[in-house]
Amino acid sequence: MVIALCFHGIGSLLEPFQSVYWVMVPLTLYLIPRIYRETPLSKCKVVDIAIKEGNVVGLKLARPKSWEKNVRAGMYGFIQVPKVSCLEWHPFTLTSAPCEDFIEFHFARAGDWTGAVHDLLKDLAPKQDEEGKETHNAVNSSNLVVKVEGPIGASSQGFSDCEIVLLVGAGIGVTPMISVLKQLLLTPGKMKRTFLYWTVRDRASFEWFTSLMDDIFDSDQKNVMQVRHFLTSVKDDDRDIGAVLLHHATRAKHRKTNFDLILGQYSHHQVEVGRPNWKDELDSVKVEAKELGCSNCGVFLCGPKRMADAVSDVCFAMSTKDPDFHFYFSKETF
Repeated sequence: MVIALCFHGIGSLLEPFQSVYWVMVPLTLYLIPRIYRETPLSKCKVVDIAIKEGNVVGLKLARPKSWEKNVRAGMYGFIQVPKVSCLEWHPFTLTSAPCEDFIEFHFARAGDWTGAVHDLLKDLAPKQDEEGKETHNAVNSSNLVVKVEGPIGASSQGFSDCEIVLLVGAGIGVTPMISVLKQLLLTPGKMKRTFLYWTVRDRASFEWFTSLMDDIFDSDQKNVMQVRHFLTSVKDDDRDIGAVLLHHATRAKHRKTNFDLILGQYSHHQVEVGRPNWKDELDSVKVEAKELGCSNCGVFLCGPKRMADAVSDVCFAMSTKDPDFHFYFSKETF
């Protein structure tokens, strides 16, 4: 239909033919990435495959040359796995940083396509033998064709303009925030403090990025990164004596030994139960920001619409109430 519009009015019955001038430019801009998808330039070599708890896939690919100068933390790309479908392209945010020589995606099994990709990659992922050494199946992952289009901008990219950065991720929505954290850890720029809030429903989800969280703790010599984990499937109710005792017990145990009772293992970052009280959390962020001499904070969220609305409302209310401090809110919902 769009192509037909280019020839609309070619007979010049009512006025001179000019539709082609209005349609051809946007049509060309639309076709360029579509044609690129079908060229060998879109193919990427599979570097590593990881199947994690909660049916989450970690896919590491060799970085295309076209990405080297354009990729930024928090961006996303479209992925196609021809062995699953030659027509479907799906967008996923990057968990890798621009300085790394690969691109990495994490996505959860949430539909027909992601389910089929999960099953395919699970068969190709390295497994450990009895001696703990990695072994590969007969079908080598290097033979797997994965196509990528991008990088494409996202709402979390404005973090480099902020002195105080607040990142919020819900479940697998933490992926763009992981990319931003990696970048800020290596090149903090004007950033003075970064807060990460990660909420999950399943305790096992915290194992997706365990090694990365440990790296952040070990590399953060100036203590500018603050990480908060919340397990929302457990309610934090002041009227429930069991919940109150659990809250105090987990906090006391972690403070003394770094052992997290919720995770059942040692962890640098304590897991808290219940949903975050965003007013209290943003209040504490504002107090710390003012102590550092900052008058604003950039809030970047990736999560469900309900969470985005709740955080946005608190940001707006607090910015309106205090003219000396402003929260700039950006969101990416799913």
